[in-house]
Amino acid sequence: MFKKENQAPRKKATIISYAKKKEMIEAIENGQISMNQAAKLHNVSRSSIQRWFQKLGNFEKKLLQMGGKSAQQEIKELRARLKEYEAKEVIWETTMAVLEKDYGLSKKKLFPEPFLRFLKDTKRK
Repeated sequence: MFKKENQAPRKKATIISYAKKKEMIEAIENGQISMNQAAKLHNVSRSSIQRWFQKLGNFEKKLLQMGGKSAQQEIKELRARLKEYEAKEVIWETTMAVLEKDYGLSKKKLFPEPFLRFLKDTKRK
């Protein structure tokens, strides 16, 4: 085949031994270097290092053995808690509206001023 003039030269494949891959993954897991730093240092793509990390790394396993949670588990739990708090907020607002409408009680009568300021400050904007 003919090579086009404006075509970029292909990058040659860098062959890295299993031991070197394992060494890089351990350094990343121990926090000595980041994936980006390892990619630049060893002249390989970041996606290759991520693939090796999934295959050879045991960070998730270590984390679970120590009783920790993976990032995905943490996010899932936080989303569930957020939904729970949003539901509680709806109940709270409805209850306060009923108290104000039916009984003539206002938030100022029921709660001290510092508590109302706290509620106002913590509410999403």
